Amino acid sequence: MQTNLSNVAVQVPTDRLSEFYTMLAGLFESVQPETNKLTEWECSDGEIAKKVYESLSPIAREIYESLFNWAPTGLTVDDLAESTKKKPSQIRGALSWPSTHAKSFGKVPIHCQMEDGKNIFVTEKVAQIFKDALGRS
Repeated sequence: MQTNLSNVAVQVPTDRLSEFYTMLAGLFESVQPETNKLTEWECSDGEIAKKVYESLSPIAREIYESLFNWAPTGLTVDDLAESTKKKPSQIRGALSWPSTHAKSFGKVPIHCQMEDGKNIFVTEKVAQIFKDALGRS
């Protein structure tokens, strides 16, 4: 089952942005394939990657552009905030949605965190799938 997504613009107080994204992401927990089994990203998932990317907020797109370029090393939340000129709370909030979008297409989340919980990264494979889908190879 594939879910159609729409962009919705709302104004949220900046200091509550991460809370808003977390709460809103919870609405989509039930929007998963009938099997409830998420699959890994494959090279043939370009169309899904493009749809997921298009559904991201502008802040999330900036974050993922950085992560795609730093795959598989990754960056800390503070590094991402500095490179995108955002606040760490904005980074955390924006990272809650992409996983939900990926899950709505039956895919595992785009990004991962190192065991130490500090570095956020995407794998080289995922980065390449998204770069190819977006014509940025």
